[in-house]
Amino acid sequence: MPVVAEGGTAIFGAWHAQITLGRKMQPKDLKSNHVREHYQTALERTNNLVFMHAITAASNDQKTNFPGEILGWGSKIKTWYDYRMMFGNVYERLFQLCVISLCSDIELFLKQTFEKFNYKKGEGRGFYQRFNEVIATLKESGHDFSEIEEDLKKIDFAFQVRHICIHNYGIVDETFIRKTTLGKLGQKFEINQEQYREMFDAYVVFLKHLDPKLP
Repeated sequence: MPVVAEGGTAIFGAWHAQITLGRKMQPKDLKSNHVREHYQTALERTNNLVFMHAITAASNDQKTNFPGEILGWGSKIKTWYDYRMMFGNVYERLFQLCVISLCSDIELFLKQTFEKFNYKKGEGRGFYQRFNEVIATLKESGHDFSEIEEDLKKIDFAFQVRHICIHNYGIVDETFIRKTTLGKLGQKFEINQEQYREMFDAYVVFLKHLDPKLP
């Protein structure tokens, strides 16, 4: 069953995709138009679209016929799920795309926040992708994040995952191990829906924290 949020928004997925901070917090709960718009973007485009497809793709493919025998793949290939799984667990890529999309949302929010409220940008290219540096800069401007430090760690982790997913197809490198102490060198770091949910919920906490504190 879809969960219908206020305003008629349908949020599909497993039960644990329904009970989240994103589900509990409505856009109208945010005071800042700036924060509200970025929350809405992440909620509808990444969480309720990309993530919804990630958690339903395999199930939907199992219900969709594929003419395997006609196309020369054999009589055992009867659905799109059968066909895709011949090439390994391709569905895990969808959860990588969830993280990539979420980090893109966060990066844009940070960039436009710095521009809108005249925070001094850090040095070098890709500053807004270096989440810990962004937070350090905001702290220098007077923001206190002591209450949400654990959530900030989850967002930084999302950016580390994003980096290897974009540049190395999710395969762990030395930099990822050094920054996260996770994974095995040369092996794919698999992302599941629970990890993505933690990242998304951490971003919601971050937005809610900044909402009353921005100029």
